[in-house]
Amino acid sequence: MSDVLFPGRFRDLADYYATGRPAYPTLLARRVANLVGLNGTQVVLDLGTGPGFLALDYHPFAARVIAVDPEAEMLRVAESMQPYGDCSRWITFWVHGTRVSRCQSWCGG
Repeated sequence: MSDVLFPGRFRDLADYYATGRPAYPTLLARRVANLVGLNGTQVVLDLGTGPGFLALDYHPFAARVIAVDPEAEMLRVAESMQPYGDCSRWITFWVHGTRVSRCQSWCGG
């Protein structure tokens, strides 16, 4: 069990994980959003976001996406996967209880 919970196990792999892992199918987020009734007013929680693939995919269907990951390097990679566009629908990244969102610098506001 301790191998599963080994902190930092993705630290050196974050860049490779984001570039080597296939993206989710384009229509997956739209289909799930329709099935669960997302209409742009809800908050979506992406727990264990990794490089943020699902956070980015659900971004257009939610008022806000909260993306959480225990590995700061994964969140660094997730933040680099732009564009986020409309700041009224921003993604907030959290690691170890610390908010690390940078929407204002991306959106200029």
